[in-house]
Amino acid sequence: MTVLDPGGRQLVSTRTNAHGEYAATGLPEGYLSVVATLPGKQPAVRQRPLRRGDAVRADFLLRDREDAPGTGLTTAATAGR
Repeated sequence: MTVLDPGGRQLVSTRTNAHGEYAATGLPEGYLSVVATLPGKQPAVRQRPLRRGDAVRADFLLRDREDAPGTGLTTAATAGR
């Protein structure tokens, strides 16, 4: 999982837990892009607005490169306080 600012600069990169979840804190306000990647799967991007103190959720269903059924991932990001 990678979080990018509006200019495409990487803010944080992390892995999900065994349940496909992750959290990132201390992110700046504004529109952020969350990118989910997994070897053998098609990457997916979600853009979300983030305001100070808010928690934002971005869910993904990553499909096999051949468009077979995918793997579900749940993510959350929180703006810095």
